[in-house]
Amino acid sequence: MFERTSAVKVLVDPESGRIIDANAAALSYYGYGTDQTDATSIHQVSLLNEADLKALMQRSAQGEQQFFRSRHRLASGEIREVEVHLGPVSMHGRRFVHAIVHDVTDRERFQAELLEKSAKLEESNAELQQFSYVVSHDLQEPLRTIASFLQLLERRYEDKLDEDGRQFIGFAVDAARRQQAMIQSLLEYSRVGTRGRPFARTEMTKVAALAKENLAMAMAESAAQVEIGDLPTVMADETQMVSLLQNLMGNALKYRRDDVAPVIRLLAQDDGERWVFTVADNGIGIDPQYFDRIFQVFQRLHTREKYGGTGIGLALCRKIVQRHGGEIWVQSQPGQGSSFHFSLPKTVKNGSA
Repeated sequence: MFERTSAVKVLVDPESGRIIDANAAALSYYGYGTDQTDATSIHQVSLLNEADLKALMQRSAQGEQQFFRSRHRLASGEIREVEVHLGPVSMHGRRFVHAIVHDVTDRERFQAELLEKSAKLEESNAELQQFSYVVSHDLQEPLRTIASFLQLLERRYEDKLDEDGRQFIGFAVDAARRQQAMIQSLLEYSRVGTRGRPFARTEMTKVAALAKENLAMAMAESAAQVEIGDLPTVMADETQMVSLLQNLMGNALKYRRDDVAPVIRLLAQDDGERWVFTVADNGIGIDPQYFDRIFQVFQRLHTREKYGGTGIGLALCRKIVQRHGGEIWVQSQPGQGSSFHFSLPKTVKNGSA
């Protein structure tokens, strides 16, 4: 059994530290030949203090199981991190120590890299939190001030402004408000991964109803018809799911055809290990060459005058779906409506991403 096992095992004399025997796995690991082991001491291999190691071996020879961390030197001179388990063995009326050695160098290196990456991630999150504060307060406050003073200027000097003057002030106020909306959207985008709630059982039927309720005014104005199919319960951040559906349904309302009432269909399909959701509309459609571009931040296919918005909505949708371990894509042709699809896994590894 000693020879056949794949574990690194050596038999040691606890008094002298001499290696009495070693299995094939040990010879291969340490790089010694069979003729070298008899002349090799465990103290040549272990970098543990000699007195401490001898005390551990003596206690083990007396019947105590010992488990400890150490560093071992291979025949090549390479130093490896190891975990060592010592146990007593009786042979020919004498007590020896049986050592099982597990190399943990790669595991230690991986854990160190993981800790380093975790520290960098925490640092990045802290920087992002600071950025969010700057965006939400320091950058928006001047815009609010500009808009307020422009409106005050218009009210106080209304009788002294001609039509052009009032129009120019209107342009400036609109620009300030538009910039505020863009900053707010960018802030929401940046918080998807840092301010998200833990995943919980989320009824997508309820999510769809909330999104529809939030869009009630726009739906009434456009006489939109919304058809919601049977939707499953998933593990997700409910608030982000509402934002996701609201953005997709809102786009269907915004990019509708002239003189054609919007029809929006929300469906879900069981696709093995995931659910695939579809938000389909009868709107103006999208040229396939722009399928990737529309999911990027601040990318617009139309002028702001024709279709309002910040240009972040679909980028936000993609980030939400990615946080949930899914994918998002679109199928469309100009003039034939669009079908936005996104997938959500049926199981998640933990309570949040």
